[in-house]
This record gives sequence, structure tokens and C-alpha cells, in this order.
Amino acid sequence: ILFGLDNVPPSTHLAATHSVINLALITGNVGKPGSALFPLWTGANDQGALDMGCDPKLLPGHLRIDDATAREKFSNAWDATLPENSGSGIDQIIEDVRRKKIKAMFIIGDHSAYHDGSIGDVYSALDQLEFLIVSDNFPSELSQRAHVVLPSSTFVEKRGTYTNFERRVQPLNQVIRPEARNVRSDLQILTAIATEMGIDGFEFKVPESV
Repeated sequence: ILFGLDNVPPSTHLAATHSVINLALITGNVGKPGSALFPLWTGANDQGALDMGCDPKLLPGHLRIDDATAREKFSNAWDATLPENSGSGIDQIIEDVRRKKIKAMFIIGDHSAYHDGSIGDVYSALDQLEFLIVSDNFPSELSQRAHVVLPSSTFVEKRGTYTNFERRVQPLNQVIRPEARNVRSDLQILTAIATEMGIDGFEFKVPESV
């Protein structure tokens, strides 16, 4: 039995875990080959993003941003000057929004942390922004607050990769085409914005080129 608790309220975590244990016990699925409980660590779906450097402390390949050798490697590859210090994590970002240090945000996708209270009242903080862009698959409380909503394609409507729990990179193939004309993949959205901002190096047409 594989189970994760990312999408249930923190107040129910203990009860949910006990229920899964009881289910395994009453069905006799403990202590024999092919039977076990497999709890997925919080944020298991973030593995691929961390590998790509989508963390305020990291560069791609889990190299630290405060490592001068690592910075030089990517500065040369990207033809850009990289900051020497870590950026802000989500807790600090939300706090900076409350203090009006951040005036605009671009949020890709929804997350349980926005509405489960684990990082405070996120929505009241976002209401203070002067400009909010949200890119997501479906309408949400987050998208309702946005000044601009960019509809993004779901996993069956785009190509790319996923990195699973054992760090295998798995191909993601497009199964259906989006019915709405204004729906784009994350790749298309990000490259279009970068191009409009006049940033070089984002001329990616397909996932392989990234």
C-alpha cells in the first residue's frame, strides 16, 4: 500500500496513517512477500523540480548556489551573472508579500500549502499584491484572485518528463489535444513570457531542446 498525506489536512494525518495500518492488518497484508506499507515522503512530486534547481538554495544537479565553482560553471553555460546567496523560500516570500516588499507574483499551479494553513493565511497576503498572474489547469481560489490567468495544459495534453520516487526519469507523452485554443503547456507559457521580456536563451520549441 503506497500512501501520501500531501493532499489531506494536517489534522487528519495521524488518523489517516492509523487507518492505512489497520487496513493492512485486517487484510493480512503485513509480514509476507509482496506486502508492505510504503509511505511517500512529503513533496515526493517535487523530485524533478529539485533536480532542475527549482529551489532557492540550489542550482541544477543539487549544486549549491553559494558554491563558487558551481556558480562559475552555470554562469559560463548561461552567459549570466548568478547571485551568491540563496533566494527566499515560500514562507519568506509570503511574509515579504505581507510586508509589501513584493508587489507582483507569477504562480504556476495550485498547492495544498496555499489553503491548508501550514504557512499561514496565504490568500489574505496575495490580496495585497498589486499584480498577480496564475497559470493553472483548472479554476481555483487562487486563480479567482489573479489579475491575469494563463490556462495551462494537463499532463495528458503535453510532453515532457517526470522523475519518480527512485529518481527514474520517465517520458510523458501527449495523449489528447487541448480543446480550448488558448491552453498552452508550461514550456510554451514560460518561453513566450521570456521572449516578450527580451531575454535571450529561451528559444525552446520542444522539451528535448530544454
